[in-house]
Amino acid sequence: MARAKAHVVPANVQHVGDMFGRIRKADHDECYAALGRSAEEGLMQSFAASRMAWAAVTASETIAVFGCAAASLLTDTGVPWMVGTDKVSEYRVSFARGGRRYTKKMKRVFSYLENWVDARNTLSLRWLQWCGFTIEPAQPYGFEQRPFHRFYMEESRCA
Repeated sequence: MARAKAHVVPANVQHVGDMFGRIRKADHDECYAALGRSAEEGLMQSFAASRMAWAAVTASETIAVFGCAAASLLTDTGVPWMVGTDKVSEYRVSFARGGRRYTKKMKRVFSYLENWVDARNTLSLRWLQWCGFTIEPAQPYGFEQRPFHRFYMEESRCA
């Protein structure tokens, strides 16, 4: 039996709510380590702050919500983010292909993208590298001061 296809749509509050109770452990751990908040709180905050946000959905559920917020009103820096469920790994190829496409959409709005990723989150680290981000060595960061990698993409990296 063929697996249902996932597709990307503009995210809304229902997509965010659909994620509650199903967010993958790596995203829970990362959000708490960075912000001292639950992944649900981090997702709501990221979604509310974003200039653009999308949801990866199947016919029956939301499997990820991702987007990009402005770092501040004074800079042209975007802060890309993503929160997923365990189903993300079932659609690895789609996420790999789509990652570069949506990174380009973010780069049309922001000339510089940057954020931090938990060093324990190896799946996200590989995905970020595939998308073309530069990954810096880990250093203490956030609420728990755990090892995190700063990742970024400058103007010239997204063709």
